[in-house]
Amino acid sequence: MHAHPTLCSLIPMVIVPCTVAHAGPQETASQPAPDGPETAARWTIHFDISPIDRLVIRAEEVLEDPDAFWQTDPAYHLVRSWHEWNNIPIPMRTWRTRVEAYANMSRSERNRSPAVRMARKLRKQKNTLLQKAVPHICSFLPDLPTGMTTTIYFTAETYPRAIGVGDNVVLDVTNDYWQGSDSTLLNTAVHELFHAAYGWHLCAQTETPLANAAVYAQLSTLHNEGLATFVAYKAQHLFPAPAEQDYTLLDDPARVRRAHKLVNRLLREAETLSPDKLCKDAWRIGVEQRAFYVLGAHMARTIDENVGRDAVADTIARGPRSFVSAYNNVVDEEQRVVEFQAPDQPSWPHRLRLAAAQRDYDTLRQLLATAALPEAGDMFAAEEPFICAGRLLLRHERYDLAVEVLECTTRLFPELAAGHYFLGEACRHAADADRAVASYRRTLELDPGHLYAPARLKALEKAASAEPE
Repeated sequence: MHAHPTLCSLIPMVIVPCTVAHAGPQETASQPAPDGPETAARWTIHFDISPIDRLVIRAEEVLEDPDAFWQTDPAYHLVRSWHEWNNIPIPMRTWRTRVEAYANMSRSERNRSPAVRMARKLRKQKNTLLQKAVPHICSFLPDLPTGMTTTIYFTAETYPRAIGVGDNVVLDVTNDYWQGSDSTLLNTAVHELFHAAYGWHLCAQTETPLANAAVYAQLSTLHNEGLATFVAYKAQHLFPAPAEQDYTLLDDPARVRRAHKLVNRLLREAETLSPDKLCKDAWRIGVEQRAFYVLGAHMARTIDENVGRDAVADTIARGPRSFVSAYNNVVDEEQRVVEFQAPDQPSWPHRLRLAAAQRDYDTLRQLLATAALPEAGDMFAAEEPFICAGRLLLRHERYDLAVEVLECTTRLFPELAAGHYFLGEACRHAADADRAVASYRRTLELDPGHLYAPARLKALEKAASAEPE
């Protein structure tokens, strides 16, 4: 479902050089990415097995207040958010029964449980993941503008087996899908880590999005899931995954043709469907029937083998329309994927985002001076580029402009918690603690379960209380 003695609480973070070394069409999976001057971009990764320790070893504490556990443990908070976003209820009765089973075990029995044994195996594989798999992922990426931080949380007894939420990854070590194989689980970690990297580039993609945001979102999913599947498929020299169903489908030409047929049918009908109907059909076809994963991985493989790794990376820099175009340019007509004509120019919000991505701050200021609420009809399409512009400015350390963009965002979308949170971030970096506190408080009014705002708010309030009168 990649939608995904006592243990130490947190394995120390590792800063991994992200070598972007693109190869030509003949590169094989066994070739290492060479070191070189491209290693300036660095990826900080936390490898966190503390949720397993807390749930299994200290099960009694969890059962004292399960709601607080789901609220305060970062990994389970992310899982809860995933359930809310996908409108899938958490199976709390089943979860509680399993935690009670741990509570009824002796300490030695808990230390011999499958969850703890798997956690120990994962610790032994940590260096391979960080020192070899991450550079493998980076070989598919365009240059990272700055460092990225990701936490890989390992959990137990959750519903999704693997999810990526923002820059973070959550993997459930007790899911039956792994069949007890740490190698298969870590292969999926490669898949989910790629999602984090793709998300990092998403805001800065340079192509003009489609006017129909719902259709464009499905192209983006095809691009993102397809590439993640292919990147992990190519990582099997590090972490073999012979039981991974998507790879079996990818290696079967008949199943690839079926995925191609399903996706093309969906895309041909996409513009005639309501956003809700399109989303449901895309979930059924693209996710449940695996068509986005299989066709997208086949498209990535075709580009990689026929044009080269640079061409794959370029589609990430540009966006999902370029991915479809790059694939269609190297296959026969009957193998092509439906393409869409882009608007002549981006919408006002996307021009703002592109100006931030290109560091064209004069244009960005001009656009801010004409800020107005986008036309009704597709408000989500308007929200996203505003948030992206703000995040890019934070990334580029232009905190003054980030404050302006995110103030504009909160005026246009006053009920958008993310707008207030990132405004708080901008104000905090701009040393405006009072406004940052107000923004974090508003974030929590709109989203009481926000993952990061409570810690930010607590730190600022503690600093304020320590200052002399």
